[in-house]
Amino acid sequence: FISCLAAILDFLRHAAILRGDVLFVDGHTRSQDGGSSKGSLRSGGLAMAAVLAVVAETFRLDAFSALSYLSSQVLVAAIRPDAVA
Repeated sequence: FISCLAAILDFLRHAAILRGDVLFVDGHTRSQDGGSSKGSLRSGGLAMAAVLAVVAETFRLDAFSALSYLSSQVLVAAIRPDAVA
């Protein structure tokens, strides 16, 4: 993800200049829990990592400060409800 960060930020800057919208989509993966046949769905975390990277870069914050900022804005709960549960 870090190796693609420059390209992602360039894309986001281009979208902002053209007043476009960007949608972060996060996938789900099946994880096997103790031999259960169905497994449970887990969030991939890519969208949260992308939002965190964008906020950290935009406001020149370290990762912890950016996550604290997002948490204070209740965005973390909207993007990743399992992170606050």
